[in-house]
Amino acid sequence: MPELPAPGGKLCTLKSGLGGVALTRSRGRLCAAGAIIFWLAACAHAPPSPSFSAFAPSLRLSAVGSTPYAYPEMPGQVLLVTFLATWCFPCIGQLALLEKEQRQHGGRGFRIVAVGMDLEGAEVLEPFALEYRLPFPLLVADDRIHKGQSAFGPIPSLPAAFLFGRDGRLITAFAGLLVPEELDELIVHALEQAPRS
Repeated sequence: MPELPAPGGKLCTLKSGLGGVALTRSRGRLCAAGAIIFWLAACAHAPPSPSFSAFAPSLRLSAVGSTPYAYPEMPGQVLLVTFLATWCFPCIGQLALLEKEQRQHGGRGFRIVAVGMDLEGAEVLEPFALEYRLPFPLLVADDRIHKGQSAFGPIPSLPAAFLFGRDGRLITAFAGLLVPEELDELIVHALEQAPRS
């Protein structure tokens, strides 16, 4: 193997994982640049994000609690759909963040819709919604959602969330706890975007 000067003047031997061919630094940089260009070109041709219209039928569910719910048509709004359960401590832990985001951005066109994944359904979700005085609707998941047969697919961990932009396109999906600063930044950015036609 060839020895090349390393930073600091010492010699280092390059070991190859490419069929016995050692890469020089310039060849390595060239390969890395080619890989980045290839990756960016692949991103440019990626299919568009799914539209909310594909997910909306899955939210034709009954609601519990005191916050009214109308089937979301969502034209021009930013929507966060979050999946939670009453027994899920991380879900309960992030309720304060969700309430803050709803209160802070609700007047600008941001909405949250929560879907309760408890198998006991309204029996446990109704008292939960009333006790926590949620400022957003809490829906009762049906068998399709429990079985992963909705547009949301399987929900393997809780909490889980899907953020849709004003144009109805899926911006991102989260598994696990939401990071407050990241969520707020995504919401603010989505609210600043004009809906695409």
